[in-house]
Amino acid sequence: MTHETRKMIDLYARNPFQHDIGEKVMGYTFGPFHFIFGIIVEREHRGASNVYTIKSDYRDGKYFSGNLFEGSIQPYDEKLILEEIRRTVGDDKTRVLTVKVAEYRGTTVIIEEGGKEVVSQDIDSDDVEPGSLLKSYEELLKYLGWEPDMDRMYLGDGLLALNFTKEK
Repeated sequence: MTHETRKMIDLYARNPFQHDIGEKVMGYTFGPFHFIFGIIVEREHRGASNVYTIKSDYRDGKYFSGNLFEGSIQPYDEKLILEEIRRTVGDDKTRVLTVKVAEYRGTTVIIEEGGKEVVSQDIDSDDVEPGSLLKSYEELLKYLGWEPDMDRMYLGDGLLALNFTKEK
């Protein structure tokens, strides 16, 4: 086998793409956590993961376009997309908080409102369990009148994220 022949082999062929270019999809990113929907325009292997570039036509595609990993992609659901657009661009009377608990060299809790960080706390202890920490925030926010949105929960890659909603 020559050097040129080896270069052309796709080392990740054992991890085939599950979605095709031109397919309509949607999903949530985890850094920063936000909603993406549209048509797949490009796909590539990054390490052992498949990543898809999604182009959205909504509002010139500026906010809802981006990259989604294979495991983050969900089937296209127009009803859910309309709900997310209303929440994201403020077309209704609902506030949305996102609580993210990331485990990377310790634990970090980030709370976002309207896609902007409002609170960030680093916890350096090895004894902190991200799942129980997110559960504690869930209980606190429920007590304060917020509702957890379990359909918009993200679990994976050392991150737990959950949206909470409340009428303005």
